[in-house]
Amino acid sequence: MATTPTAEEQLLLEQINRFRANPAAEADILIGASALPSVISAINYFGVSTAAFRASLASLSPAAPVAWNANLANAAAGHNQAMIDADEQTHQAAGELGLGARVTAAGYNWTSLGENVYAFANDVVHGHAGFIIDWGYDKEDYDGTTLLSDWRTRGDGIQDPAGHLNTLINANYTEVGIAVVAETNSLTSVGPKIITEDFGRASGYKAQFVGVVIDDRDRDAFYDIGEGQANVTLTFVRQSDGATYSTTTWSSGGFQIVAPTGTYNLTASGGDLVAPVSLTATIGSANVHLTVIEGSVAAPAAASLPIIQTQRAADYNGDGRDDIIWRNDAGTVTNWLGQASGGFVNNDANASRGVPASWKIVGTGDFNGDGRGDLIWRNDSGTFSDWLGQAGGGFASNDAVAMRNVPTNWKVVGTGDFNGDGRDDVLWRNDNGQFSNWLGQANGGFVSNDTSAFTSVATNWHVVGTGDFNGDGRDDVLWRNDSGLFSEWLGQTNGGFASNDAKAQRSVPTSWKVVGTGDFNGDGRDDVLWRNDNGQLTNWLGQADGSFAVNDAKALTTVPRDWQVAGTGDFNGDGRDDILWRNSTGAVSDWLGRADGSFAGNDVHAMNSVLTAWQVSLATQYV
Repeated sequence: MATTPTAEEQLLLEQINRFRANPAAEADILIGASALPSVISAINYFGVSTAAFRASLASLSPAAPVAWNANLANAAAGHNQAMIDADEQTHQAAGELGLGARVTAAGYNWTSLGENVYAFANDVVHGHAGFIIDWGYDKEDYDGTTLLSDWRTRGDGIQDPAGHLNTLINANYTEVGIAVVAETNSLTSVGPKIITEDFGRASGYKAQFVGVVIDDRDRDAFYDIGEGQANVTLTFVRQSDGATYSTTTWSSGGFQIVAPTGTYNLTASGGDLVAPVSLTATIGSANVHLTVIEGSVAAPAAASLPIIQTQRAADYNGDGRDDIIWRNDAGTVTNWLGQASGGFVNNDANASRGVPASWKIVGTGDFNGDGRGDLIWRNDSGTFSDWLGQAGGGFASNDAVAMRNVPTNWKVVGTGDFNGDGRDDVLWRNDNGQFSNWLGQANGGFVSNDTSAFTSVATNWHVVGTGDFNGDGRDDVLWRNDSGLFSEWLGQTNGGFASNDAKAQRSVPTSWKVVGTGDFNGDGRDDVLWRNDNGQLTNWLGQADGSFAVNDAKALTTVPRDWQVAGTGDFNGDGRDDILWRNSTGAVSDWLGRADGSFAGNDVHAMNSVLTAWQVSLATQYV
């Protein structure tokens, strides 16, 4: 009788939860450059439309992860044997109980059930792909009950309806039992791998932390067979009251534990781990998935926290959609204009020009309040100026008004409308910790605001983002300490700031970095985008008091580390900010923000390959 998953079953569980966290991203994983030959073969055989497949995943909303259930797994194992005995793929073999009856017989007190079966999988990755893609005959392939001779050229090669896919993403399910068995008997046609996944929701179910502890040998931040760390003790301590809960990883490296609502400090130690790993996690009424990676928080004790200051994109042509700036190694600058699809069109005709490499783009924003984004330039010598956005998406130099020289020990560390006058302003920070801002003027120039904003902040605190996090019409400043401590200052009508430590301050492991800000759910308050060194991504949603609500249930996912957040902005003009991604190979794409703060992949409209000599000119690293 199954009590815990095998490594193969754990991998299927991790694949399911990866998909539920970010349905759209699963397309590239399954049919992208690293697709299995067996998957490509099935796609070709059934004539699957990859565009239709990508569109179907992009239309799905994320769902909370599912937990392992031993009773469901036992029911699944019994069904696998029934399919072997009957030598067929079926949901009910001759003489076998139906799904509800056999799950009840296995001891599961269910309120809802679903099942996926695949009796002809090559391996568990191939099986998972079959469930997600749902390749097979569709309704256009038949004339009545007769399969048409040209069926491969009809329809989209995806079953009608896509029942396996629908089961996998069903948000009502909280648990799953998975059984994988090898069948190599030459007298049977089923095999070589037979898979049953029984999904359910039980009466009185309580939310759990679920996940894996891994030795990430291939550095993809995802579980692979052989990477699971067994017998690791995980201790969860609730920050609010010190309540402690603990569990131990299975032989597969997986774990799960029921925990009441709250934010927890988690420590993983012992077992196969070489050294303890610590992180912070928050749970509410839904399951939360965690991937604990061995060695993921190792860092020199004396090193300061690297601060990635990712600028938000701006709407340079004033059409209501944000655009992106490109700069190549030779100094040439241009832009791409955002489209309603979330894709982009090249704007070289209006925006391309050469600029000496000694000049750097250090900020974007609407500094003159005309509804079009502008650029701030800084020379290595300290000289400062701006370019004003024009209706065609090009720029007009504003040296006559804005150019001035600023000592090089002062750095631009952010932009935003801090006084709420409709014009963006510039944040300055001195190497010695001094801080101030300049207020944008109608002519695109700036006036110093030292009277209201000048102060000094310890140099172990860094500006990591700006945005209107409380929705009062004034932008605020996010601060991060080298220790991991996080807080914010709220913008005031005079352009100064008020500390909001009482509402916003919290400690976050230094393996997590702020990589962007934006109103991802479209509620009028900006949110914070976080990325872990192991590739995990999530966000916090801004609240009316300037605090933040963790959105792991909707937004937590893992992205390979060769993809980096290159910027944020509302690229399709729907009122929700999106994420711009850049791969180390040069590929660029975006994810579109959704009403729940999650994201939908938009590769079908936005994926492009750009020479690595060109960089998205929105991100600067400060240390």
